[in-house]
Amino acid sequence: ELKKLLQIINHSDTWIKCTAERAFMRTLQGGCHVPVGVVTTLENQQVHLKGRILNLDGSQCVEGEKQGSVLGAGELGKQLAEECLKNG
Repeated sequence: ELKKLLQIINHSDTWIKCTAERAFMRTLQGGCHVPVGVVTTLENQQVHLKGRILNLDGSQCVEGEKQGSVLGAGELGKQLAEECLKNG
């Protein structure tokens, strides 16, 4: 019953974006003290995710982007984080 009630107030676009962004941060083991940024947009049932990781003094930056179906938002966030780690 609780799930049904929560679905009424859930905003699906926000849920999808948070799922992707949290997967990105979780894969990087990022928190409030790690210079990491991620932003997600949705268009036509597609997730577009941009991520950035900086070193502690901000002198180096690794960026990446991924796009895919809203159904795979979490996996997309994880893949982007792994790609950024591999590149930097």
